[in-house]
Amino acid sequence: MGTVGIRGYTFSEEEIVFTRCKFPKLTLVSESVWDGIIDIDATYNDIHIVDSFQVKIGVFRDFPTELPIVNEVGGRIKVIADKYGITDYRDLHVNPRTDTICLCVKQEEKYKVPPGSTFVDFLNNLVIPYFFGLSYYEKNRVWPWGEYSHGGLGLLEYYSDNKVSLTSDDLELLTSNLRRDEKWKSYSKRLRDSNLSKKCVCGSEKPFNSCHTKAADGMSHVLSEVHRLHLSSYKLFKK
Repeated sequence: MGTVGIRGYTFSEEEIVFTRCKFPKLTLVSESVWDGIIDIDATYNDIHIVDSFQVKIGVFRDFPTELPIVNEVGGRIKVIADKYGITDYRDLHVNPRTDTICLCVKQEEKYKVPPGSTFVDFLNNLVIPYFFGLSYYEKNRVWPWGEYSHGGLGLLEYYSDNKVSLTSDDLELLTSNLRRDEKWKSYSKRLRDSNLSKKCVCGSEKPFNSCHTKAADGMSHVLSEVHRLHLSSYKLFKK
């Protein structure tokens, strides 16, 4: 389980009561781990879904700076994967190594769960939307909203949709997360030479800007921000 061995958050009695009030089928089974049922009764773009999912959620000591880890433990993800012949659980936004759920791209975390957020905010802003989408996917084999690719491609695609001004801290966070991608060397090379018409970071022989157009557009924005901040792409993205 992804929740085993985490450095736990200590919930106050008030926080426990508030969480149980909003999510009565969740139980705090240890100092920092919640277990039970998340009920979905929500509407998005005139789509109304009522459903339930069994979850286990581990909350880290420095929440909300570090977000909790969520596991679906009722077997629904496996049922959905089997139904559609999905062998790569990342297609359902699940980390295959830990079975933890990827609730959003890293850059969105500070907007979805800003400083001062409660555990209930986390559940409402990230957990409920994920399971709403998963329930919809189970019936339609498509998510009810757009989605980003796995790993580093998704991190870059985010900046195609959100061409915001970046800080040096934003760029360092992006680099840190890109380094976790198994194709980091390809990302590093393309970020340092900035030629998006060369071989795609995914490993294909196609030009990056035609193979993964949205990710290439996001990288272009990142590089423009590096230039605006007068930073060295070579130093920032070195192997």
